[in-house]
Formats: sequence, structure tokens, C-alpha cells
Amino acid sequence: MLYIVFAIDVAVRLRLAYNGDGGLVVDARAVAGRYAARGTLAIDLLALLPLDYILIPALYAAPPDENGARLLSLLGLVRLLRLHRLLAFFRSGREREA
Repeated sequence: MLYIVFAIDVAVRLRLAYNGDGGLVVDARAVAGRYAARGTLAIDLLALLPLDYILIPALYAAPPDENGARLLSLLGLVRLLRLHRLLAFFRSGREREA
């Protein structure tokens, strides 16, 4: 379910207009280019990868060792990369209040 929400968010952000120098920018290529140029598209696409579904079967097939457990615990950190969006949302709310 979480992956579906993330995918919808990426799709919306690829089409979401923004305020440019000359006014509202609605061109899909310009919006997508800005999303990619800011680096947030790469983070969002990385968070969309179902790494736990890919790596967990591989970890069970491999012999048990400390590195496998460490890798498994790091899988959750990928989703934490999405916190940048939440932090940006709260920052923009503070700027509007000021």
C-alpha cells in the first residue's frame, strides 16, 4: 500500500505546476525537469524500489552472517529518505505564516 501512495505522489509531482519567474509554469517537460534537477526525483524513485521484496529472499538463501543482518536493518532507511518531503512541507508552512 505504501508503494502505491509513493507512486501516486511521484506521478502528481511530475505534473504539478510551480511558480516560475514569469508566472505559473504548467509545461509538463519543464515541471518534470525541475523535479529531476532538484534531486528529489532520484530520492523518490529510490524510495519506490521494493528493496525488501528483492533482498529478503536473497538474504534467506545466503549463509547467515553479520553483514546480511546489517543490510536488512538498512532497508528501512530507504523509506526515511522520503522525510525530505515532509520537512519541506513544514518549512513552506512556516514561511507562509511569517
